[in-house]
Amino acid sequence: MVSLWQDIRYGLRMLAKHPGFTAVAVLTLAIGIGANMAIFSFVHTVLLDPLPAHDSHQLVQIRALDKESGQYRIGVNPPTLSELHQQDEIFSELVSSKTIQLPIKENFSKKEHGAIRCLRIFLMCGTLRRS
Repeated sequence: MVSLWQDIRYGLRMLAKHPGFTAVAVLTLAIGIGANMAIFSFVHTVLLDPLPAHDSHQLVQIRALDKESGQYRIGVNPPTLSELHQQDEIFSELVSSKTIQLPIKENFSKKEHGAIRCLRIFLMCGTLRRS
């Protein structure tokens, strides 16, 4: 135990003797700890936290296979959506949305993605209550 205290005092003396090295070491530790916290916070929020919805583990997203490209795309065509609405034993609720491009500049040169959602999606997720 005495040796440990001697080592700590020696280390502090060396750090005080070389302030440039001390500053670089402290700055490196601060950047490393800050980056680690930022990455962990992002991963925790995006991947580990459940969605802020009632029974979020029961939410699903339906994707359709595009036969031309061979890739899955989000959403289904209206006849399939109508058929899913008729088969009410599969889903307790079914809502749809449409992604659109919205012009945001005066000359309409730049477009941003937006979404049209029906009101039932907020009722289903529990973010809006029926009155």
